[in-house]
Amino acid sequence: ICALLQMYTDPNFLNMLKFIFQKENMFCMVDPAGSCTISVYKPTHNQAWHFDEAPYAVTLLLQQAEAGGEFKYLLPGLSASLHKDTTTVTEGQAAMAQNKTATFVAGTLMLLRGSEILHMVASVQGSTDRLIAILGYATTPNFANSIEIRKAYWGPDCC
Repeated sequence: ICALLQMYTDPNFLNMLKFIFQKENMFCMVDPAGSCTISVYKPTHNQAWHFDEAPYAVTLLLQQAEAGGEFKYLLPGLSASLHKDTTTVTEGQAAMAQNKTATFVAGTLMLLRGSEILHMVASVQGSTDRLIAILGYATTPNFANSIEIRKAYWGPDCC
């Protein structure tokens, strides 16, 4: 985990993210639970469709599941249409049917505008856990996930 924390806060890595995302500033989150984490997906576990609160995320797949665990997402235009509160169930289902799938292998590094792209992780199958490092970034200093998100993901005692 020390190497992961070093990468997360490395000024050269932050400069690379600014360049790739074409942003003037890029800051590490100040969220003690959600800024730099490793998510463990055990067999049958998944993550439902969602938008991240953190504007930007970098993921690094540390261990691939035996099967399943694919990353699914909607293209930006479809995601934007579902970000509105006025989306109907029918519109949402039609957009979801157009999802894309990215199958990662251990070592895959992904950069994502998580607050703009609707995404999910498919159910993990087999006996091998899926382990993925998730690093959260923002273009404003002192950004943290909301208390509600922290409690939902890391439990009531995290905050």
